[in-house]
Amino acid sequence: MNFKLINHTNDLPFTVSILPLKSEEYHYHKEMELIFVLKGSVSYFIGGEKHKLSEHDLFWVNSLDMHSAFSESEETILLVLHLDKIFFDKYYDNFSDFYYKYTDSVNDRNNPLYDLISSNLAQLMLHMIKLESDYKLKSLNNIIEIILILLNNFKEENPKNINTVLYKQTRLYDILKFIEKNYNSELTLNSLSEEMHISPQYISKFFKDNLGIGFVDYINKLRITKSLHDLLETNKTILDISIEHGFNDHKAYNRAFKKEFNMTATEYKKQLTLTQLNSDTSNFDYLDNNSRGYFKYLFDFIDKEKSINTPALSSSVKTNINLDLTSYNNTTFTKYWNKVTSIGRASLCLRHEIRRQIEIAQTDIGYEFIRFHGIFSDDMMVYKEDNDGNPIYNWTYIDEIFDFFYRVNLKPFIEIGFMPEALASKKQFIFLWKANVSQPKSLKKWTDLVSAFINHCVDRYGEDEVKKWYFQIWNAPDLPEVFWSESKEKFFQFFKATYNSIKTMFKDIKVGSPGLLPLNDFQWLNDFLNFCEKNHIELSFIACNIYAYTDPKNNALPAQLYSKHDDILFLNEENYLKESISKVKSILKKHSLHTPIFITEWNLSPFTNDYNRDTCFLSSYITYNLINNIENIDVLSFWSLSDIIEEGLTENKLYHGGLGLLTYNRLKKPSYNAFALLGKLGDKLIKRGDDYIITAQNNSYQILIFNFIYFDELFMSGDKSLLDYHNRYNIFKNSNLNKDINLILSMPRGQYRIKRWYLNRNSGSTYDAWQSMGAPEQIQNDVYNYLKAKEIPEISINSQEVQNELLISDSVPPHGILLIEIDKIN
Repeated sequence: MNFKLINHTNDLPFTVSILPLKSEEYHYHKEMELIFVLKGSVSYFIGGEKHKLSEHDLFWVNSLDMHSAFSESEETILLVLHLDKIFFDKYYDNFSDFYYKYTDSVNDRNNPLYDLISSNLAQLMLHMIKLESDYKLKSLNNIIEIILILLNNFKEENPKNINTVLYKQTRLYDILKFIEKNYNSELTLNSLSEEMHISPQYISKFFKDNLGIGFVDYINKLRITKSLHDLLETNKTILDISIEHGFNDHKAYNRAFKKEFNMTATEYKKQLTLTQLNSDTSNFDYLDNNSRGYFKYLFDFIDKEKSINTPALSSSVKTNINLDLTSYNNTTFTKYWNKVTSIGRASLCLRHEIRRQIEIAQTDIGYEFIRFHGIFSDDMMVYKEDNDGNPIYNWTYIDEIFDFFYRVNLKPFIEIGFMPEALASKKQFIFLWKANVSQPKSLKKWTDLVSAFINHCVDRYGEDEVKKWYFQIWNAPDLPEVFWSESKEKFFQFFKATYNSIKTMFKDIKVGSPGLLPLNDFQWLNDFLNFCEKNHIELSFIACNIYAYTDPKNNALPAQLYSKHDDILFLNEENYLKESISKVKSILKKHSLHTPIFITEWNLSPFTNDYNRDTCFLSSYITYNLINNIENIDVLSFWSLSDIIEEGLTENKLYHGGLGLLTYNRLKKPSYNAFALLGKLGDKLIKRGDDYIITAQNNSYQILIFNFIYFDELFMSGDKSLLDYHNRYNIFKNSNLNKDINLILSMPRGQYRIKRWYLNRNSGSTYDAWQSMGAPEQIQNDVYNYLKAKEIPEISINSQEVQNELLISDSVPPHGILLIEIDKIN
C-alpha cells in the first residue's frame, strides 16, 4: 500500500504546484486532489475505472481514493491542488465526510462551472507565486470559491456500508480525521480504541494493512510534518515545538525527526536556511528550477485586468532615520551618473528633435560628455575612395555635430567605429541602420583614417581640448559574429594598430577598452588585459556594457545576437550591476591594475521594446543601483537619452518601451526624472542606507528615499504572461508594500525651507498619466499638452522654525522616490 502524507507549508490547508508528469504509481492520501491539465493529455485510474483527460481538462480525486496516472503525450504539465478537507470541518459541519462525484460535464467549455474552477485555480497559483502581503487571504478566498462550487454542484453523502472497500475507506478516514484533530494530545492505541469503539489489535492491524506503517510511526510522522512550520518560520525553541506538537520532550522529538530526515531538527533548519539563502527564493516550494518554464501554460486562465485592478491590502515597512546634522562626518563624492549621456549614433545629432532633447537634458541634468556609435559609419559621409582607391575624407557632419556639442557644454566621448563600407572587408551589418562591423580590408587605410580624424579634431578644437575627450575603440567585440566577425586574436591586433595610431600622435590622449559584456565572468576581458600587458598598452579606462536582459523573447534586435549566445538570455538579480563590477575589479586586481571602470552602456535590457522602461519601476531601479554603487564605478552612462535610436524595429506607439529617458516626442519618462532628482544631491555624502542617501551642499541638506521593488520569480524566469502593453505592474514581488518614513534630524537652530519632490505613479509619470486618461493612441496637441504638464514631479514647500530637532514623516509607495531638500533661510 502506498499512503502519502502530504506536508502543507505556509500554515495553509492546501498545497498547490505545477509539475511535469510521466507516470505516478498507485497511491492515496487523506487530501482531496484537484488536477488541471495545462499541457498534454493524461489518464487517471481510480477503482479500475480509466479517465482520459485532454489539455485544459479538470479532474479530481476524493480523499483516500486509490489512484494512479500516466502521461498520454510527449509532455504533460499539471497543476495539482491537495486540499485538507478536515481543516474545513470547523467552518462547515462534516465537510470532510462528503464525497464529490466527478462528471465529464465539468469540462464542457460552455459550462460556467469550468470557467469558475479553472480561473480560481489559476489565481490561486498566481497568489502563491507572488506572495504579496495578503496572499494567504486571497488564496483562501480562491479555495473557498472552489469548495462552494463542489458543495453546491457535486456533493454526495459519503456512501457508508455499500461495500467492503468503501466501508474500509470510511472507517480509515474516520480514524485519520480523529488523529488529525488530536495529534498533539496524548494519543495511544487504547485511547483511540475507546474513541472509535474498535479493539487496539484491530487498529494496529488496520494501520499496517491500509497505510503500510505502524500506528506509532504514523503519529510521529504526522507530528513531525505538522511541526515543520514552527521549526522553519518561528523562533520557538525545540522544546516548545516538541511539547506543542505532542512529544513528551525534545529528545523524543529529535529521535522521531532523525528517523524521518536522518538529521536533527536543528541541523535540518540550518541546512534549509542555507539552501533558501543561496537560492534567494522566498516562494521556494512553488517555483523550482525544473518548473519555471511551465507557468506560461497557466495564465490564459487569469483575468489580467481583474488581477491588476483588484487592489491588494496595503502594508508598510518603516524606515527610521535619526541623524545629528549639527556635527557629522562627511566624504566628498562624485555623481558619476551625471558625467556622460548617450545618443544611439552620431548622425542622429544632425536632427532637430535630438538636439532639442539634448538641450533639455543639459538644462535639467547638465552632463559633461556625450557618447554615441557610428562616428565613421556611412551616414556620416566620412570616408570614400576615388577610382584609384585613394581615400577621400569628409569632416563636414562631424564638425557640425561637435560644434553643437560645444554650444551646449558637452565634450565628445568618441567610440571609434564602425567600418565605412568603402573600407569594409565584408557586408556584415548590425542594427536597423546597418552599421558595418567587419574588419577593414586594409589596416593601413583604417589607421590612416583614425590619424587623419584626430589631426582634424586637434586643428579645429586644439590639442589641449582634444586631450580632455575620451576615445574608445569599437564596441562589444566579445560578441563574435555580432559586433565583430573575426577571431578574438584578430581583434586584439586591430585594437593594437588603432591604439598606436592615436597614441603615436599624442601620448597622453585618453584611450580605453571597447565596451565589454559580463559574459563568462568577463573571461574575454582577462584575455584582453593579458594581451595589453604583453604589448605595453596602457588603458585610460575599462569600459563595460551591462544589461539585465528582461525579455529573452523580444526579437527587436538582430537575430544573430541571440541565436549564438543563449547564455545572455536571462534576467539577473537586482544587484547584477554591483556583482558585475565586483568581477571586473577582481580581474583588475589579478593584473595589479587600478584602471577606472566606465559603464559605457547601462540599461534594464538592450531591446528596443521593453515595456518596463516606461514605468516608475525603472526610476526606482536606476536610483537603487546608482546609490548602491557609489564606491564601485567611476563613470556610468545610461543607454540612451532618447527613444529615437533606430537599432531595431519598434511599435508605432508612444509608450512602446524604448531605450530612452525621453520619448520620441520629448516627453520625460519617470527614469528621466530619477536622474534629475539624483542630480539635486549635494557633493558631501553624510549617510547612506539600503533605501536612502543623505547629502549636504553648503547650508543645505538633501535626503533621497526610494521604495525599490524588483521582479517576481515568475517574470525573472522568462515568463511574460502578466506583462502587456496596458498592464505593466503585475510582475513584481511585494508590490503593495509602502515605505513609511520617520526622520528625526538634530539641526542648528534657525528657519528652514523644506521642499519635497514626489516621483511615483501619481506624480511625474507620463506613462501612468496616459494610462489614467484612457491610453489614447492618437497623441494630438491637447493630449500632448496634458501629458507635458504631468511630467514634472509634484512639489510641496513649507518653512519651519527649528529649535533643536526637525521631525519629518512621509510615505513612499512602491516604485516611488521622495527627495527632501532642506535649506536654511538667512
